Amino acid sequence: MDVWNFWQGKRVRLRGVEPEDADVMFNWDGDSEAIQSVGSIPFPHSYKRLKEHVEALSKKEPESDHYSLIIESEEKEAIGMINTFDCDRRNGTFKYAILIARPYRGRGYAKEAVHLIMTYFFNELSYQKLTSIVYSFNKSSIQMHENMGFQKEGQLRNMIFTGGHYYDFLYFGITRDEFSEKEWV
Repeated sequence: MDVWNFWQGKRVRLRGVEPEDADVMFNWDGDSEAIQSVGSIPFPHSYKRLKEHVEALSKKEPESDHYSLIIESEEKEAIGMINTFDCDRRNGTFKYAILIARPYRGRGYAKEAVHLIMTYFFNELSYQKLTSIVYSFNKSSIQMHENMGFQKEGQLRNMIFTGGHYYDFLYFGITRDEFSEKEWV
């Protein structure tokens, strides 16, 4: 018998962080392109420190609708992570950040994970607006947001320095009404 799972899409499932995820997350830290796609490249840290952080994260109760979730593929492999933050219940606004490991990029996993998050925040928690900050060098993320119906709402110049260059923050937004009106395949 199949059991319906709100957090299960056609190709991905979102789940809580488990202590065992430290192993795969340590490999993500070695992928400078992936880390750079969500910010500047940090100084390396130890596996022990990451393991302690992941264990603490796995025990942490969500606060103010801030969630850290693992993205799993159909094969139940951890392929990325999505975090919600800056959640403002009073005004109904929130943001997210996502990381997809290199071998899994370009397959629609990020789009499906973001769709699951939007469905939950818009239809279950009654948020009304999602804002996403995309770095101007991340062409695939820009394209994904545009294809999902996000509107480019602004640009802040020279906000991040990485790889020897300054890049802009691009602000994309989508409202609950725009999300509801879109045809999702």
